[in-house]
Amino acid sequence: MASSYAAVLSLLQLLQDIQRPSGGWNICLDELQIQLLRDRLSYFMAFLEDFHGKSEAADALATQIMDASRAAQGIINSFVSVHVLRRHINLGVLDLPSYARDIQAIIQKMDVLRERALEVRDEIVAVDLKSFNPPIVAAAHSRQAAPTAKNPMVGLDDALVQIRDKLTGSGSKLETIPIVGMGGIGKTTLALNVYNNDWVVEHFDIRVWITISQTYTLREILLELSESGIGEKSEEEIGELVYKRLFGRRYLIVLDDVWNIEAWNVLRRFLPDNGNGSRVLLTTRLVGVADDFGSDIPYAMKLLEEDKSWDMLRDMVFSEEVCPIELEEIGKKIATGCRGLPLAIAVIGGVLRRSEKTFESWDQVAENLNAIVTWENEEHCFKILRMSYTCLPLHLKPCFLYVSRFREDQKIKVSELIKFWVAEGFLRPINGKILEDVAREYLDHLIDRNLILVHERGVSGKAKYCGVHDLVRDLSLKEARKENFILVEKLSSNSSVFVWKLRSEDGRLLSKLLSSQASYKLNNNLVESIVHLVQFRYLSVPNHTNWLVEKKPKMLPFLWNLQTISIHGIRTKITIPSMFWTMTQLRHINIISYIVLPEPPPNSQSCCTLENLQSLFYVKDFKCSEEIYSRIPNVKKLRVEYFSQDVEEGPYYSLSNLVHLCRLESLDLYGMMVSIKDISFPHSLRKLSIGNTNIWWCEMVSIGSLPNLEILVIREDGVKGLEWNVTEGEFVRLKRLDVCLVDLKYWKTEEGSFPSLEELELWSMLEELPDPLDFADIPKLRSIKLIACSESIESWAKQIKEEREELGYGSIQLFD
Repeated sequence: MASSYAAVLSLLQLLQDIQRPSGGWNICLDELQIQLLRDRLSYFMAFLEDFHGKSEAADALATQIMDASRAAQGIINSFVSVHVLRRHINLGVLDLPSYARDIQAIIQKMDVLRERALEVRDEIVAVDLKSFNPPIVAAAHSRQAAPTAKNPMVGLDDALVQIRDKLTGSGSKLETIPIVGMGGIGKTTLALNVYNNDWVVEHFDIRVWITISQTYTLREILLELSESGIGEKSEEEIGELVYKRLFGRRYLIVLDDVWNIEAWNVLRRFLPDNGNGSRVLLTTRLVGVADDFGSDIPYAMKLLEEDKSWDMLRDMVFSEEVCPIELEEIGKKIATGCRGLPLAIAVIGGVLRRSEKTFESWDQVAENLNAIVTWENEEHCFKILRMSYTCLPLHLKPCFLYVSRFREDQKIKVSELIKFWVAEGFLRPINGKILEDVAREYLDHLIDRNLILVHERGVSGKAKYCGVHDLVRDLSLKEARKENFILVEKLSSNSSVFVWKLRSEDGRLLSKLLSSQASYKLNNNLVESIVHLVQFRYLSVPNHTNWLVEKKPKMLPFLWNLQTISIHGIRTKITIPSMFWTMTQLRHINIISYIVLPEPPPNSQSCCTLENLQSLFYVKDFKCSEEIYSRIPNVKKLRVEYFSQDVEEGPYYSLSNLVHLCRLESLDLYGMMVSIKDISFPHSLRKLSIGNTNIWWCEMVSIGSLPNLEILVIREDGVKGLEWNVTEGEFVRLKRLDVCLVDLKYWKTEEGSFPSLEELELWSMLEELPDPLDFADIPKLRSIKLIACSESIESWAKQIKEEREELGYGSIQLFD
């Protein structure tokens, strides 16, 4: 149903955009038809959220809803495209009555589907009522045998000891200890080995293992905890018997594969706290469940490192035998290809154990690794992984399926992924939140469910780069194909995102469009492609050979619904046309060039406030006048560059008005026009980067006093002068400091300076450095990176490292 949900959401977004058009467009679709469509789509949205996966009839209806939504979107897109393009390209007469008839036919189809949805809803509710609170019968209960065997475990010895010690430690209160990690990472294996550890067996009077999984009843759990011979008793009566059985005894209960907290909230009242160190150990894929469940910090399982992966694979294949030396290199390659997931290693280990022990045979396995994992044990392997997808809330499924469009092992930039999700219309708006914040919440949910992995976090702790395990990507691809969700980077696709590739066919079409004359009659294939072009919300193109610089005034009129534009390549000046101030859907302008903003038209009704605009860079000679800042009130990221050498003109650019950009979080300033006396920074600023400015070290106190500043990057000639004195109370929240290619010679700090610093990067020839103890005493400092620094600076960094270790703060990483 993810595709159906995405289709409905996307169409709702399009209808909203049409009712609030950007670029001064008046899209003359019938308002009544638009409202009728929105009403039906809102009903379908609620139906899909409430009844997805509840019955085959609901799933079949979801497919019909998807088809109707896509058909409606195709008709509306075609109309809007012709409406937008006909001013510039000869596309014939706009047949409004024909479009209206087509839309009306879709509305009638949706009315039929809504009636069917009511029937399906009633059928599902009737079944649910019939199965609610079934009578208790005296049926024999098949008790789950407690596992006694220990599974092979590689790379988890430290984890076993750590969890065993928590189970058998001195704490007397009843404690819950969660183990959390993605499917197939070995949570159950670790828990099983702990459960059957001799020390643990000896320590507890009672041990009970219960597999919860996705389908369970409280009665079944209580029966597992009780003794036989229950008979016809209610859940409450069985719970009382469980309480009596466990009372006064030291017990260990393992709850394996937990998916929600509801059962625990009821079960916990039947578990006595005997004050003797009883424990509950659980395994789950969901960080949120672990946090809610545990009285202890969850043990987060990580993917195996390459050497541990090879150890596990070798042990599975050869057991007590020695691996032939000619197979070691290819064996390590295979182990690395499993990306540290024990489930994949176990499947491949079984294949290699049965195959010929020759280089040729193993090389074939290495070349077809993921396919072999799938073919060899598809039912087992994908069943384990698919459970994570099946249990996803419906609103997260389109975002998860979207990762299938990225390459294997691709390191995905989170900020770009979020822009893609927003552009595709996958996000349901939440009052009081911008869509990017909603997308970040969705991403965090997918991370918490261990479907998306974090590769790198920023100093704020938020994910900066992410990715997915190869097998999880295969799952996403498989489910996307099954649901007809696949998105391809073609102008003729359903996607609202287009990333132009230099030699692609669509790139040539785009180039031809932007290079064409207004009166040029385009062939049918190109018309079909550019009909999709004007619908793009995200457009990324390279600025190769300057063609975009020359043709850019023609580009903006076509892109009526543009949210994000990214231009990269040749750094040259691009003048933005005045219609920029009418494009209310714009969210991000990322042009790696020098853009010149036009002056807003004076007292013009066509000039709007760009309330959605959040990123704007790079702007040449940015003038922060009231006419400008009042029209970009929600900008979060701003990069500006000044090229004039006349410092006296500084006030002309009104940088004192930056303080009015009260949501500005990241600011990049470059150029001699930048002087502290002309600037008033907003208190919302979290990141500041300066280069080639007219700021002096003695003036840095005004930057040091910014209450929320976390990152300060001083680039080439970013600050002038030879001496920097930092006093206590400055830079209280600064987490990262980069000082590169400046004339600074003498750097002095007081004790207590930079109390929150985590990362320090120096590219300088400092002669006098702060007392190493001042930095060694910073609790969170974790890395110092030195670039082309003198031996004295390297010695200073090493001394900080040594002093920290003596103070017990732990080691830091040194990079050079």
